[in-house]
Amino acid sequence: MADIPHVSVIIPTCDRPAHLDRALHSLEIQTRRDFEVVVVNDGETPVGAVLAKYADSLCPTLVERKIRRTGISAARNAGLAEAKGRRIAFLDDDDYFYDLHLEVLCGALDAANYLVVYGDALLAEQRDFGSGYETVSRRLPLSEDFDPRVLAFRNIVPTLCAVFDRVCLETAGAFAPYLRGHEDWDFWQRLARFFPFRHLPVITSEYTARVNAASLSTDVAVMRETWIFCRRQGALFQSVPAVYDLGRVAQAGKVLLRGGGECSVSVLLAPSRLDADAARHLVELLPLLGEAEPVLVLPDQAGAGDFIASLSTHCRRRPCVVATEGDVGRVYAAGLGAAAASGRVLIFLEEDVLPRPGAVAALTAFLEAEPSAGPAGGVLEGPGFRSVAGGRLTARGEPVFAAPAKDATGPYAVDLVPWPALAVRRDSFLQAGGLGTAFAPGHYADADLSLRLGQAGYSPHVVPSAVFSWNRGNLPIRQSPAGLIARRVFRDRHFPGDYAPERLLDGTDWSLRAAHRPSDGVMPESFEFTLPPRLR
Repeated sequence: MADIPHVSVIIPTCDRPAHLDRALHSLEIQTRRDFEVVVVNDGETPVGAVLAKYADSLCPTLVERKIRRTGISAARNAGLAEAKGRRIAFLDDDDYFYDLHLEVLCGALDAANYLVVYGDALLAEQRDFGSGYETVSRRLPLSEDFDPRVLAFRNIVPTLCAVFDRVCLETAGAFAPYLRGHEDWDFWQRLARFFPFRHLPVITSEYTARVNAASLSTDVAVMRETWIFCRRQGALFQSVPAVYDLGRVAQAGKVLLRGGGECSVSVLLAPSRLDADAARHLVELLPLLGEAEPVLVLPDQAGAGDFIASLSTHCRRRPCVVATEGDVGRVYAAGLGAAAASGRVLIFLEEDVLPRPGAVAALTAFLEAEPSAGPAGGVLEGPGFRSVAGGRLTARGEPVFAAPAKDATGPYAVDLVPWPALAVRRDSFLQAGGLGTAFAPGHYADADLSLRLGQAGYSPHVVPSAVFSWNRGNLPIRQSPAGLIARRVFRDRHFPGDYAPERLLDGTDWSLRAAHRPSDGVMPESFEFTLPPRLR
């Protein structure tokens, strides 16, 4: 067995040693051998004797859960924490891999430009005839090519059918431990936002269904709640662009103009469209930047060329311009702008924000003078309000940005710095990996960046002398579908243990209830549905 296995096969088991024996046997006959086996015992029954049978052929690693019967999601996550392989496969203790399973699926990953591949599995139906369960039939219930629109409304990927690159977990996260049903559907939905799947119409495994057997699927209340959760989540996913589509558009971005060389500060501007209002705002904003390098990430559209040609008449320093084939959102626009910028300090300005005299210089001076400072914000002023471009985290981990400005004479620490006027040193921004693509198009990416920089030793601050005008800061903020999705990513990434299953669908939580409507107030028709007969 290689020191660094190509693939890790994770087997959660719970008080079914005979089933575990059969599952391990299916790994013993695999034609591809560069894998490791991680068995997670989530039950009370010891499994050491079963694993001893395969000590020489498989060298399985045993993970004993300190708290038993925590559920399939927690057990799989415990296996993921122990796994060392570049790729991941799951095999429940009552499932079975045919001998070519790993060879076929891993071979497809090696040969194709995909990070997730899945095949087909037979469903073995079993009945208890008194002396034990026996298989009475086998059938192929699913064999469907990848389509995120279909996956949004029903699961088309049995868990044992897939092999994926572990890098997927860094973006999409692991299994949700607070879901006690349909956790696999939820997991594939989240992966499908970031990575297209490849389907191989080849039967390489089988899973079982036992008539009248006690299992999670017989807990109708749990299954109903989680089915509704995933169904509504799928509807939200269909209302926003897939992250990999945004990434493809961003990769096609081109630098049309280079700036004037290395400078102290670059100000990044990324309007979602270059209409008359956006152009007018930019013409008003550019002269206020002084000697800062303007970096514009603009969608390539009719009239953009004429506007770009006129930029030199509106700013002192030669601008840097990146053109994209469409709106890529804040996250990817920020990444494109940061890569093309020349400044040692980057300032991200939201649309409709204008710096007051000295604001850009104040943020730049603070960051250059304080090596341990992370993102820095200023003060936002508008009709009837004055608040800080900084915020805090509540006890439940919710970002709060609408704090009144303190009567402070110097910079002071905060938990977070939000979008309207976010300044950061370019080196620390790149060190932290920039804005996380998991938050594309852009919600909660600012809060995530603040926390990641804080973990790296850079503390967020507010600089009161940096004042910005924000002419829409007093408007009500409505949660959009993209915001709901990003909110879950943020919570799962930074506060994974804060939820309990009974709160999944309550009215006070972030979950996808009817109360959380899109910003136009209209609930998509796809939110209305009837439970399938098997769950009624």
